[in-house]
Amino acid sequence: MRDLPKLGRILGQTIADGVNQVGGWSSGVRFDVSDRAAYEAATRKIAVQNAMSKVKDLAEAAGASIGNIIEIKEGSGGGGLRVSGSARIGPGTDVPVSEGEVTIRSQV
Repeated sequence: MRDLPKLGRILGQTIADGVNQVGGWSSGVRFDVSDRAAYEAATRKIAVQNAMSKVKDLAEAAGASIGNIIEIKEGSGGGGLRVSGSARIGPGTDVPVSEGEVTIRSQV
């Protein structure tokens, strides 16, 4: 859903209808980017560029040369923004929902 005020109205209505929990202990409301794969690909490229720069610096400092890459291991992180907490919302009241920030990371 991209319309945050509409999300607030929907959540407010579900509360008015008697819902008192969304998701469960580990899967409440979560915000994320719409094209995560593109952002992850971009962060991987930057992570590899940074790693290569460090390898060159280390090789130069050690008086060594860089050979062929034998293995690359990748790890990524940074999930969507998770919202937790509680608030007292009266019937017919929109739940306040505001924009946030999502972090996407890659390691090589």
